[in-house]
Amino acid sequence: MNYVSSTGNPPVIALQRWTSEPSLWHAVQPSYFNGDKAVFLASDIQSAFDELGIVYSDIDGISISAYGGDLTASDIKLLVNSGSKESVRGDVNADGEFNVSDLVLLQKWLLAVPGTKLADWKAADLCKDGRLDVFDLCLMRKALL
Repeated sequence: MNYVSSTGNPPVIALQRWTSEPSLWHAVQPSYFNGDKAVFLASDIQSAFDELGIVYSDIDGISISAYGGDLTASDIKLLVNSGSKESVRGDVNADGEFNVSDLVLLQKWLLAVPGTKLADWKAADLCKDGRLDVFDLCLMRKALL
C-alpha cells in the first residue's frame, strides 16, 4: 500500500469487535515500512486473531488508520498465495495428515495452553460453524476412532 501521513508514522491495521462485552480492539503493525510504503503480513493478522481467541466471523470491522494526523492510502493490494493446497479436514498442524497429534494440539489450544498455535484453524472446524470448541474436538476424536 502506498501511504502518506502528516506525522510520518506508519499505519496500523485495527481489528475491531464492538458487539461483545467488553469490546475488543487489536492493532497490527506493518512488517515493512519505508516512509511511504507499508507491508502487512497475513501471519501477523492471523496471530492477532489467535491472541484475541476469535475467528474472522467475530470481527465487525477492519480498518487502516494512522497514529496521528491525516492518512492517505492508495494502491492497496491484497496478495494471496495461489500455490496453496487444499487443507486436510482435521489437520490443524498442517503437516498434510489428520492424526492424533492434531487432536492433542486442538485440545491444548482449547485449554489455552501457553504457546499453543494452530497452523490451520479452519481444518479443525468440523462442525462448520465458524468457531472452534469442544464439539469440534469430539467430532475429531470420533473421526480418529
